[in-house]
Amino acid sequence: MRNLTTTLLALITLQTLTACDEPEPTQAGPVFTDGTTVDRDGDGYGGTIDCDDNDPTVGDRIMLWHDYDRDGYGSTPTLRCPNWLDDDDDVDSGDLLVTNGDDCDDTKATTHPGALELCDLVDNDCDGLPDDYDAEDLDPNDAEIYWLDVDGDGYGRPYAEIYRCAQPYGYADNADDCDDDDPRVPWLRECPA
Repeated sequence: MRNLTTTLLALITLQTLTACDEPEPTQAGPVFTDGTTVDRDGDGYGGTIDCDDNDPTVGDRIMLWHDYDRDGYGSTPTLRCPNWLDDDDDVDSGDLLVTNGDDCDDTKATTHPGALELCDLVDNDCDGLPDDYDAEDLDPNDAEIYWLDVDGDGYGRPYAEIYRCAQPYGYADNADDCDDDDPRVPWLRECPA
């Protein structure tokens, strides 16, 4: 019985020693045997994550956006290596990939942040407000001019104009009132020339 106990103790000791004495992972190409990735250039990224594992200045992929209407603003994100960027570290307008994803309608080149608002019932500048609700951004070449009509006589006050897609209440489509405090002018009295 003593031999059996001694043999069992020897086996347990041997098994414990070999379990604690596992070898370090060995390098097998670009991946260690334990599944971790090699980082050849020491930039913290390795294998398929590193865009150039021979250059420590190039690491992980960056987020770019597809720009389908080529207006310089994208909408659909994608991860790409930085070599998609120009010499000035951006992607120029007209490219298929851009560095921002702020386009609210990537099917129309006239719709993007900073665009002028057009009279088309669409939010052209991506701020959530279309047309007259975003009047300060209206394209003056697309909108109509209306003049303030304080006395409600249908004639507006010169130099008090606004641009709108539709005539707002309290405004006239002309600037022919020389006295906008008197509704009789220019009906009953002529304006001085």
